[in-house]
Amino acid sequence: MSGRAWLSNDPLAGFLVAATIAACLIGIGYELGSASYPQADAEYYEGDPEHTRAKPSVASAAASKQGVFTKSSKSLCSHPANRDEYDTCQQWRMAEAAKEQVYWTRRQYVLTILEAITVAGAFLAAVFAAYYAKRAADATEGTVDVTRDMAATELRAYISLSHTPDGLHQTNLGLQVRVNIRNWGNTPANVTSAKLTIKSFLTEDDVPVLPDYSDAYERARGGFTLQAGGKFGIGLLFEDRTLDDLQMGSRGSAPPFTLVYGYADYIDVFGVRHRARYARYLIPYVTTGNNLGLFTKRGWNVDYKRQPGEGDDWD
Repeated sequence: MSGRAWLSNDPLAGFLVAATIAACLIGIGYELGSASYPQADAEYYEGDPEHTRAKPSVASAAASKQGVFTKSSKSLCSHPANRDEYDTCQQWRMAEAAKEQVYWTRRQYVLTILEAITVAGAFLAAVFAAYYAKRAADATEGTVDVTRDMAATELRAYISLSHTPDGLHQTNLGLQVRVNIRNWGNTPANVTSAKLTIKSFLTEDDVPVLPDYSDAYERARGGFTLQAGGKFGIGLLFEDRTLDDLQMGSRGSAPPFTLVYGYADYIDVFGVRHRARYARYLIPYVTTGNNLGLFTKRGWNVDYKRQPGEGDDWD
C-alpha cells in the first residue's frame, strides 16, 4: 500500500502524522526566528560624525544615565579612564550577560520542544506498530477461521433421506414406506434420531408453514454411526390406512393431500448438530411404481444446523 493510500485509509494515522509535522515546523520556525544573537543598535553621541571616541567620559556617562550603551562601551572596558567609565563598563557587561542568558534560555526552550516532539514521534511509532500488529493478528485469525470453516464444510457429513422405488405401497398389514438414510459426506455421522409420519390434509393450502413432528414415530432409537458413503434403511407401517382411500378419496370425493415426512438428526465429526428433513406428497391416482413426489414447500426438505435444544441429543 502506498503512503497516500495509507493516510487516506487510516484517518487517525493521517491526523497524527500531520500534527507531528506541524509541531516540527512550528519548532523550526521559532528556532529560525530567534537564531540571530540579539544586538542593540549602535548609538553615537552627537558631535562625533566620524564615530570616534572624541569624548569618552562625557558620552559614556550620558549613555549610562539614559540606559543606552554604544559601540564605544565595549572599548571602555579595556582601559577605563575614570570611575564613570568603569561603572559604564560594568553596566555594559551586566547587560550583555542578561542578553546572553535570554539567548540561551530561548535555545533551551526550542531544544525542549524538539525533544518533546521526538518523544511524541517515538510514542506514535509505538502506537502505530501495536495497531498494525493487532490488525495483522486479526487478519491471521480471520484466515484461520475461514480455513477451518472451509475444511468443515468440505469434510463434514451430509445426510439425506430418500424412499425406495416402490414408494408408499399396500401390504397385507397396511400401508408401508421404506426410507434410506444416506451419508453423502466425507466423514462419519452419528445419527441420533430418525422419525417418520404420514398425514392427510383437505388440500395443499392447508399444509402448515413448517412441519409438525409431534406425532412422528421414532425409527432409530438409540442412534447409530453412519460412515461416509453408507446408508441405513428405516420403514414405517400404517395399519389404519389403505392406499385406495388416499388415492381415490372416499364416496366419490376428491382425494386428500397426503404427505409422508420426517427427519434425521445427526452430529458430524466437528461436533456440529444438524437435521435433514424429508417430505414427499402422494401422487393421486398412481397405483403402481413410485407414487411419491418431492414436496417443494420451503423448509420441508432442507439440511440445516440445529439450534440449541432442538432434538433429543443435547444432554
